[in-house]
Amino acid sequence: MCGIDYDIYKRSRLLSIIQAAAEYFITLLFTTAHLASILNYMNATTAQQGIIASIASLCSAIQFFSVMFVRKNSSVKAKVIFLNIVNQTVFILLYCLPPIGISLGFFIFLFFLAYAASAVYSPMRMSWHLSIVYDGVRGRFTADKEIVSLLGGMLFTKICGDMLDKYTLAGDTETCFYIFAAVIGGLSAINFILLVFIKEPKYDEEQECGEKMTFRRFLEITVCKKQVRTVALICALWNIANVTNMFTGAYITNTLGLSYGFIANLSIVCSLSRALVSRPFGALADRTSWIFMLRLCMCFVAVGFFINIFCVPENGKILFSVFFVIYNASLGGIQSSMTNLMLDYVPRSDRTYAMGINNAFSGICIFVFTCLASVLVDAIEREGNMLFGIAVYPQQLLSAISVLILLFNIFLFAPRLMKNGSCENAECCPQG
Repeated sequence: MCGIDYDIYKRSRLLSIIQAAAEYFITLLFTTAHLASILNYMNATTAQQGIIASIASLCSAIQFFSVMFVRKNSSVKAKVIFLNIVNQTVFILLYCLPPIGISLGFFIFLFFLAYAASAVYSPMRMSWHLSIVYDGVRGRFTADKEIVSLLGGMLFTKICGDMLDKYTLAGDTETCFYIFAAVIGGLSAINFILLVFIKEPKYDEEQECGEKMTFRRFLEITVCKKQVRTVALICALWNIANVTNMFTGAYITNTLGLSYGFIANLSIVCSLSRALVSRPFGALADRTSWIFMLRLCMCFVAVGFFINIFCVPENGKILFSVFFVIYNASLGGIQSSMTNLMLDYVPRSDRTYAMGINNAFSGICIFVFTCLASVLVDAIEREGNMLFGIAVYPQQLLSAISVLILLFNIFLFAPRLMKNGSCENAECCPQG
């Protein structure tokens, strides 16, 4: 898209980096240990916790339908802001209502509603914010964006983890939940202001076609394009391999017995390691290719899951820490690779659609396989962590399955994209 003057969006690029950090902080309060703290408070089982955690992924299926109502090259800013407010208001309720005594079913409904709103606006916001960045420096920009979020998240995680530990040990978890709700409210206000001041690109007249997605265009973007199908398959397999982590919150708090303070300190180490490698990963992708970096990072994660196979309560602090650091350090490279791979093979005007469809497909896969995995988890726990007479924790078996899926992805499916060479949709944007 040669009609965009990228220089006028310099301040907006800076604001988008800060906005991503504010939204990331809110998300941290619903990951792993924090979500487990709410669900443990509500007496949810390990299998139930895994399924609830995967609801966030299931909500991505809504993107199948939402992209049909987004006009090509149309303004998405108002839609993103409105849905962002809905998402974060419900997040506040998720911390305020459990102490009152709501049912697990109603909690699941609210959890679904929050992530449904996020699922609808996320591809629109991502496409909007990346549309003000030169294609040739997307790797460095996304790396800088991630580093700011991670460094700020380190301090945020430490404070919240120590606070949760303190109030839980004092038997006053409810007060901590109310404090977290107030924090989300403050961050939501900052997030709203930043979104308002981030500019949206103005398109040339010939680009303002205002077309809605049609079923024929849907097929052209996905089914009829080999590279896009391959990217979608790689993303889906990656997310299926990650089903293991849907049960991590319950596993590390209930089985390994790790304190919230220890988990917070571990998260800081993970964030620091991810921040240190994010920019080198981004530069590597700009210098080589996104698929090369994706395969490299998946190799690291496969090693991490292999280590996790041997993680038990006796060595949990050490082996889980090693796994978690490797996993999180690699995660930035994997997530940015998958996003940018999809962008590389889809015209700019179709990127919102493509990302939404890809996320929806992956989300459905995660939820379905999490439900299947929860049956296995429940069966093993009912037998006293025994399988065919062998002592095993569910997380060990799931980690072994994850290793196999990742190896298939690395050596069978990812090479198909490497054979295709560079992006066929190169645009005339400056590369510096």
